[in-house]
Amino acid sequence: MGLGWHLHLSLLLTICAKDAVIVAVEFIDFPRTVDVDESATVGVVASFTVICNTSSSSRPTVNLENISPTTTFFNLPNALGNGTFQVTLRPGADMNAREVNQYILTFKAECPGETPVTSQLYIHVKEVDRLECEDTFLNTAARPLLVPENAAPDTVIYTVTLKRKGRGSLRFAFEDASVPFTLNSMGEVLVPATGFTRTQAGKVCASLYLVDAK
Repeated sequence: MGLGWHLHLSLLLTICAKDAVIVAVEFIDFPRTVDVDESATVGVVASFTVICNTSSSSRPTVNLENISPTTTFFNLPNALGNGTFQVTLRPGADMNAREVNQYILTFKAECPGETPVTSQLYIHVKEVDRLECEDTFLNTAARPLLVPENAAPDTVIYTVTLKRKGRGSLRFAFEDASVPFTLNSMGEVLVPATGFTRTQAGKVCASLYLVDAK
């Protein structure tokens, strides 16, 4: 009698242990690292698939749990169907590899009755050799600069500044060479060496600057 009870109890415990097994969600073809040009402002960053193992009819969900460092450059995962998801850039993303050259996106995949799984995507931002004006230049371009007619010759009245200078040496020039100013190699706009004449008083001169890297 005692032996029979022990045998029955042992079988019961074995059955319970098998029922407690839980299957985990799976990431398929998940890229660990992707390269993105800093000049990119829209488009797909990465694609991957998530599968549920307990039921073919279950639809997985994927959430973007965290971005480090914090940014708004990336959209939430977009479900395309059949467990496929895409990560895209938000329109107007303004990445700068000199400030941040890597973002880490943490995703969490879930399926009904399965253990959730997290995975991290490392986005490497590649520097692009480009020139970019400072915001102060863009703001100044919307309103005229007032220059006294008696300003001394070679007085600096404005300096062209760049947010990004590229890798080569810079060359500055006026698009219209007829403007009554001079522009030196440092991007400084100067009163001409002969000064202004009385006939130039009250005139408005529109000047466009050309900047390129040698």
